[in-house]
Amino acid sequence: MAELSEKSTVAVEALIDCLAREDEMLSFLLTACEDQTEALKSNNYKAVETAVSKVNNLLNGISAMEEERMRHQEILDAELGLEPGVALKDLLPYVGAENWERVNGLSEEMSAKAERLRSVNKLNGVMTRQVLDYSTVMMELLNPRRNLTYGATGLDQGVTQPGKSLLNKTI
Repeated sequence: MAELSEKSTVAVEALIDCLAREDEMLSFLLTACEDQTEALKSNNYKAVETAVSKVNNLLNGISAMEEERMRHQEILDAELGLEPGVALKDLLPYVGAENWERVNGLSEEMSAKAERLRSVNKLNGVMTRQVLDYSTVMMELLNPRRNLTYGATGLDQGVTQPGKSLLNKTI
């Protein structure tokens, strides 16, 4: 492996720094998503709202960080004569022996966190859908028909059979 130019060395160091910050933000995002899971489990609307807001802010930060990472990587790709946008693992042979372990470690950590995030987000999606379905059922129990118009007889017009409510209104 050839020695890196000064510009390539600077680009590798900037890329490593950016990856480390992005990895840290992924940790914060994972914590926020797990907080959202706990808030959904406890049916705590305010905590869900806070967690979702934190997740959105972190996602915006990660998006900006990813753009920065791509800029550093584009410089490195050009310096090394690689195709633009190669995968991070494809850069490993070119980052130098002293940086290989750090870049490889960050890449593996970020991949593991991304997989954990997919799992947590899938769970949060299922839980959110369940809460929304439950709310829909409860609304139907409390108000089984919408847009009722009552006639002079006290019966609703246009409906031949009264709707069935599962709510015991005798209590």
